[in-house]
Amino acid sequence: MGARIAYRPNLQAGTTGYARTRKVIGGGNVIIGGTTGNANDVLVIGQQTAIFRVPKDFVVTGWFGPNLPKLDTGALLTFNLGDNGNALQAANLTRYLSASTVCQAGGAVPAFPGGALYFQYLMDTDMIFSVQVAAAGAQPSPGSFTLYLDGFLAP
Repeated sequence: MGARIAYRPNLQAGTTGYARTRKVIGGGNVIIGGTTGNANDVLVIGQQTAIFRVPKDFVVTGWFGPNLPKLDTGALLTFNLGDNGNALQAANLTRYLSASTVCQAGGAVPAFPGGALYFQYLMDTDMIFSVQVAAAGAQPSPGSFTLYLDGFLAP
């Protein structure tokens, strides 16, 4: 089973004439968990939720966002943040975060991992939130999972 798509389509990134122009993709209003039928987002080990789509030729230079929400009623949730790959690149579900516990209590977006700096996506690819250790329970009103990738389109 593929990842649950939890985002609205992104605006077009642009093509010719946009090379090396700063772009910010991602955003908010992505609900992970909660009681709206999405509780499996945090309660099932291996569950994947697509939080936004990264456009073809996007080169990542960093990320930013507000505090990430509390998604666990206890203190068990451990998650990964990466991508599901594409026809030209293998999936790497831990490209950005591996075994993160920040959503157990909520908190600041962690420092950007140096190994992901200047990574270029060769095709449109979904950013994936995946559960490594299931939550004790889904937070009833988790708020939105808001995260932005900063970068540019390669020529």
